[in-house]
Amino acid sequence: MRASTSVLVLNEVLHYFSKNYSPQAGLSVFSNIRKTPNLGILGVQAEDLELVAQIVKVGLDATDAYHAAVLQSNGIDTICSYDKGFDKVKTFRRQEPD
Repeated sequence: MRASTSVLVLNEVLHYFSKNYSPQAGLSVFSNIRKTPNLGILGVQAEDLELVAQIVKVGLDATDAYHAAVLQSNGIDTICSYDKGFDKVKTFRRQEPD
């Protein structure tokens, strides 16, 4: 299994830990994730924006729609998340982390 994350997730991690702990903590977690062996880091492309708009129409908020668009545009069929909102998108499945 190949694991991937996105620049969006890294941004959320950096923001959360910097805000709730300290900027140093945020940068530490951010750096550790980036150093994870064999972890792909996907970006958001301009072409994804139309897909984001379509996904928002099925009921996801904008941030989750960006995550879903990155999955779809990269052919990823599973997202690991506790967020049941992703179940509204039928082009991939949601799996809760163990």
